[in-house]
Amino acid sequence: MSKTPEEVLLPVATEEATIRKTSKTTGLTRLKLSTEEVEEFVTTSLVREDVEVTRMPVDRLLRDDEPAPEPRHENGLLVVPVIEEVAVVVKRIRIVEELHVKVRQHADQRDISVLLRKQKATVERMPVGGGYPPNPQSDEESGESK
Repeated sequence: MSKTPEEVLLPVATEEATIRKTSKTTGLTRLKLSTEEVEEFVTTSLVREDVEVTRMPVDRLLRDDEPAPEPRHENGLLVVPVIEEVAVVVKRIRIVEELHVKVRQHADQRDISVLLRKQKATVERMPVGGGYPPNPQSDEESGESK
């Protein structure tokens, strides 16, 4: 290829950028939790059961082949046989009495005092190398939000 006097060849150069990132600590953050106790009133339902026991005389001897009776439920009552062994020509079980147990429930509304705990978080920001300030101001107190 021949060059003409008006022709000038210029080399073309390109640049490439390389970006590197490094970590740098610019400050510290301290998080403190404090717990306070607050007394509050709550309304709850308390259930109370009253038990009424009535003694019913039975005074009946059991047959030799008859087992001792077990507690049973009859007409909404718990019936508990009370037994004893008595000396007879042969030993038999006699039902002395039965306990008829009736359970009633009562519900009352009550205000009771309950002690609750709440936590509060405080965030403090501290510069690196600047030391800890004597009275640091937290984000919450200064009104800043970061």
